[in-house]
Amino acid sequence: MKKLKNSIKKKKKFCIVLCTSPNKICTKNITQSLLQNKLAACITILPNSTSIYHWKKKIKKKTETQLIIKTDITLKKQIILNIKKNHTYDIPEILFLPIIEGEHKYLTWIYKSLYL
Repeated sequence: MKKLKNSIKKKKKFCIVLCTSPNKICTKNITQSLLQNKLAACITILPNSTSIYHWKKKIKKKTETQLIIKTDITLKKQIILNIKKNHTYDIPEILFLPIIEGEHKYLTWIYKSLYL
């Protein structure tokens, strides 16, 4: 267990990825693909989120689903490719936020979900 603890602290940089989705089909495709390919340990789905944004010189408002993806930053390239492949937007939201600290058992679970 000590070896696993050291591996988690030294090598892995866990993060949260934020991604919005326009509909249930897109959400399902992204979620299933990331989980099946072990690119995410967990994805929280928050439906009915309102986004207000600039698009083509206009302010737009849209109801979307916010995905909160728990993963490892070292998987960034694969995650970006995977989301773009399964997304319907020209420019999907893909934002990586570092997890600075977390409960050790939860971080261990993320590690095991992705790598074991």
